[in-house]
Amino acid sequence: MMELISDAADQIDPVNADLEVIGIPGGIGKELEDYAIEGAHVRGARYMNTMSGTDIGINSKPKRVYLQPTICLGEGEDAEMVDVISFEELSALPAEYRSDLKIDAAAMTNKLIEKPLDEILQAVGVDTKAAIKGQSQTGLAAFM
Repeated sequence: MMELISDAADQIDPVNADLEVIGIPGGIGKELEDYAIEGAHVRGARYMNTMSGTDIGINSKPKRVYLQPTICLGEGEDAEMVDVISFEELSALPAEYRSDLKIDAAAMTNKLIEKPLDEILQAVGVDTKAAIKGQSQTGLAAFM
């Protein structure tokens, strides 16, 4: 189990991650502008639509990836740093942006591994952060 968790965490590489594999699936049930609160999946869809000309919106089922803010959209007061993208086809993202993408490994690890597994792992006596780092826990008896 520890190795499985560690291997999953290793796939969340800030530079060489397979976004199709680590993308968090989610659905969009309304037009983007109809959301009263713009959650990450909606904000990511809006960013992707702006960058690539795609039309992610109602009934779309994009994957979401959290990013380190290395891409800026807009200018002046309207400028926004892209911290998440949502995509249906990653190939739609123009190369000019693709080369600047840097995964927020801490956020992705938190969303994909820590939050969903923490209570389960704690219940069986496994430290989540240690499991992510590939460290196994042993008692004092192991050293005698």
